[in-house]
Amino acid sequence: MKRTLLLFFLLITAVTGKTIAQTLTPEPVPPTVVGTSATISFAYTSNVTCAMYAELRIANIDGNGVITQDYSVGSNYIQGAFSAVLQPTDAPVTATVNLPVPSSAVPSANLPAGKTYSWVYKLTPGINDYNEVGTTFQYTGATILATNNVVDTLILNNPPVEITAGSEVTITVDYTCPAARLIKFGIAIYNANGFVSDLVGTGVDNLPATTTTPVTLSQTLTIPEGAVPSSALPAGQFYKVDTALFTPGFASYIAGASSNVNLVPLSVETVNRNAITMYPNPTNSELNISGDNEIKSIEIYNLVGKLMCSATALSNRKIDVSTFASGMYFVKINNTQTLKFVKN
Repeated sequence: MKRTLLLFFLLITAVTGKTIAQTLTPEPVPPTVVGTSATISFAYTSNVTCAMYAELRIANIDGNGVITQDYSVGSNYIQGAFSAVLQPTDAPVTATVNLPVPSSAVPSANLPAGKTYSWVYKLTPGINDYNEVGTTFQYTGATILATNNVVDTLILNNPPVEITAGSEVTITVDYTCPAARLIKFGIAIYNANGFVSDLVGTGVDNLPATTTTPVTLSQTLTIPEGAVPSSALPAGQFYKVDTALFTPGFASYIAGASSNVNLVPLSVETVNRNAITMYPNPTNSELNISGDNEIKSIEIYNLVGKLMCSATALSNRKIDVSTFASGMYFVKINNTQTLKFVKN
């Protein structure tokens, strides 16, 4: 399941000409038992009076965990509810809405393949008014239980929106599981078709079964210093904070939760930036390093941040890259200067 990040939009209304500024940030909702109510907490800002409308719907889900809504099927609607009237505020204010889950609702585990539940949220002009006052429509996954039996759930908790190459990042999840499980924590590259490759990751194996109360687990990862910034990834690729629930030993995938993240480059000193150069560039086999500065260390990374080779001294200032695959590479020199070259 995915947690939608904070949405901020400006809408110029045709009727009043007033600029409407709103934000809406729902909190993750724990698994909810049929016949009970889900208490949905959210934070909002708005410069107009409004209400928050929450809805439980059946949605489509693909093999990559991407949820899409289909409003052409009336039976996809399960239940909806409004918050109290929300007064204008510039500072974020927390409120709640209680959404009853009907006893007749089919538990998540019994939904057809390719179907899942989702919570849908938006700010509306007021109670019983279903129109959007701005553009705060968003949705995330939902888990509906038949009883208080424990099921597998995974929620990404406050994921980072920006990370820096060479820094540490802590990823936190809330989970439940009926038997031993493994949770993967990582930063991965995706495109429109789904997962491409891992940049960095780890797994916590043989986690014991839980009760119905979610357990919080965190892991800290180190982003490679030579990681390619988001802005330099090939067209159509992007980074995600990537977590997933497996049976032990990565044997079988159960569920995943991910969120887009922007990776920015490591700060590079600009003093003497042009003092060191490389040639030929592009190269077929050998890379020559030229410049007056002493070369104490060199590291070469590929586009996904994998360290290809390193050296603490180069007496002849030559690097053999003949075995490298064709593509772009980053050379980090003395931990202060980063250059790039192309291997033909």
